[in-house]
Amino acid sequence: MSEMTVSPMNGISVIIPCAGRVRLLESLLQTVQCARARFPHPSETILLDNSNTSDQESIRKLAAAYDAAYYQGSHNISQKRNKGVELAAYDLILFLDSDCTVDEYILSEHFNSYKAANTGSCLGLLLFTGKDTTTWLSVERTGVLSCFSLAAEHDETNWGPTANISFRRNAFLEIGGFDPAFSRPGGEDVDIGFRLTEAGWRMCCNQKALAYHTKETWSSFWQVYERFLRYGAADALLIKKHTSRTITDFPMSTQYFVLLVTFSILCIPAYGSWSMLLPLLWMCITLVVYPLLPGKQKSQNLKESWFVRALELVLFTALDFGRLLGGIKYREKRAFYTRIIFFDEQLSLDWPGVVRSGFASTVSLFLTLLLFQLLIALIF
Repeated sequence: MSEMTVSPMNGISVIIPCAGRVRLLESLLQTVQCARARFPHPSETILLDNSNTSDQESIRKLAAAYDAAYYQGSHNISQKRNKGVELAAYDLILFLDSDCTVDEYILSEHFNSYKAANTGSCLGLLLFTGKDTTTWLSVERTGVLSCFSLAAEHDETNWGPTANISFRRNAFLEIGGFDPAFSRPGGEDVDIGFRLTEAGWRMCCNQKALAYHTKETWSSFWQVYERFLRYGAADALLIKKHTSRTITDFPMSTQYFVLLVTFSILCIPAYGSWSMLLPLLWMCITLVVYPLLPGKQKSQNLKESWFVRALELVLFTALDFGRLLGGIKYREKRAFYTRIIFFDEQLSLDWPGVVRSGFASTVSLFLTLLLFQLLIALIF
């Protein structure tokens, strides 16, 4: 760690990467402006925009209206954030996502969290607001969102989502900032957290540094499905970079599917195209079996349905499939049989879901092969 950590900080730079979402961005800028008014030290807001041409002029106007500096940003999210730090005037950097709003005291809470010289980062608390849709309930059940509430449960962590996180500027620069290999959102926050804490810096948590994330951007199923594929691919790169933080994984549902497709192709000479029904039959049976298995209730305010739990499994499968694709892309074979441990308590939290998914896949495989044998007996 650098000796510069003992020097007082001269202010805070708020960096907001954006791409469209003009309405949501305006809501965020309104609340950031209020927070800056409450903050007793110098501050600035920096927008890094890579919107479509049709939205750029609107965002430029928002920047002018809410005292924000506007810059063109890269399509690479890591490079985009790194550019924001290069442009920043102050010693403390706060990253916010454009689909959030913030509490009026968030800047002060982040700023005051750096009293210890070895504190290199502070993770704030993120609360979700808005309507509970079927897709949202499915996402909630996967446990992917648990990282957003880390600040409510811990005093320190080894990583946190970039929707509400600050860094001491010299600590950020010392470890090289975000890795551009993570070109799209997902994984870059985990990677920088791991590298920061491994370098000896402390990442503290402050639940009073509060931001609010809309559920609106987690409510379109196909957008969420693509996001889970991306998260899975990022996991493969994390496995490649942080091998010591991996464990051997159970067979994933996607692996069952790939094996069945391979087996079906091998069966074509003997049974014809009928054998290609095997993967489809297995998927259908799994989607029936998984929701019927007992599981922990994750949503307390709306009654769960079979459909919600079926979508949960589909999203889990997207993570698995994304990891396999990422393993191919990054030439990392360990992505096929290991997974990243994000938190110390992850094993105990994940175990029930891993068991349910593995049991459902295995039972479905047995039923699929049984039904296939009956079908072959009837046909041949």
